[in-house]
Amino acid sequence: ASEINLIFVVTFLSSLTITGGAAAFSRYEGWSYFDSVYYCFITLTTIGFGDMVALQKDNALENKPEYVVFALIFILFGLAIVAASLNLLVLRFVTMNTEDERRDEAEALQ
Repeated sequence: ASEINLIFVVTFLSSLTITGGAAAFSRYEGWSYFDSVYYCFITLTTIGFGDMVALQKDNALENKPEYVVFALIFILFGLAIVAASLNLLVLRFVTMNTEDERRDEAEALQ
């Protein structure tokens, strides 16, 4: 697979992870869907402002073990997927600059 196709696949997986996670957090936390998307993006990109925190409502740690397991798995796999996506995007930009520099050097030598 080409690098561009790989970037599209991983970006699609990132979007799917964020939107799917947002649906679950919206249901369990009672947040709006937009707030849940915001929470998932902020959490998975490790920005973490702390303005929204999951598992704090209704003693979720004690009363909703399935939600705790979901949150842990979501964060672990979501971090891996989003990190891979960001890594590929950065790699693509770095390679573009390197290719431009090589082309400029080759043109200068001619």
